[in-house]
Amino acid sequence: MGFNPFTAVKFTFEGSRFAGAEITMNLDIPLGDVIGYPTEPKTKLADQWQWFQAHALISWNLEDRKGEPIPIEAPVEKLPRALISLVMQKWFEAVVDTSTPLEALSRGGVT
Repeated sequence: MGFNPFTAVKFTFEGSRFAGAEITMNLDIPLGDVIGYPTEPKTKLADQWQWFQAHALISWNLEDRKGEPIPIEAPVEKLPRALISLVMQKWFEAVVDTSTPLEALSRGGVT
């Protein structure tokens, strides 16, 4: 059996107005997909969200005002902007998390 290097994390939003929301996302995206992330200064939030939907989002428990589940493919226009920004912020923070000690990454200079 091999090692799967791809990590998925469930984000919760306790302490925010989105408490109760649970969003599961991939943390480890293949480099070929990361290269496609829209980074131009004039990139619209909708373009960035489409990339997230295609590469990072796995599942969520979001519902609309009627209590109906919001599909993971929902267009950005159907979601609160503050939630989208918070989700993307938490994902970026988790991706660049430096809390893992270096000792765990290599042994005695051997890579």
